[in-house]
Amino acid sequence: MGDEQLGELFSNLNIEIKSAKVITKPGLRRKGVASAARSKGFGFVEAASHEQQTAALQKLQGHKIDDREIVVKVANERESAVENPESSDAPKDDAAR
Repeated sequence: MGDEQLGELFSNLNIEIKSAKVITKPGLRRKGVASAARSKGFGFVEAASHEQQTAALQKLQGHKIDDREIVVKVANERESAVENPESSDAPKDDAAR
């Protein structure tokens, strides 16, 4: 499933969205030939409004794609390293160790 198909899933249920993105990993390289990127099994959809977000949560929870039940939940923004220097993503100062 690609970005467009993910967006269509929501649109087909009359859910207005701003964007849809399937998260992928690079394809494998074999004998100098790269294969297509593969889905990591999750994606992000930005609803057009809070009401549309609520509708998506209600309509798609338990929905199946290719016989696999999908999980729909609200994503939280990641805290940046600048806001929280103790986070695991923050660069470490070698001199302070």
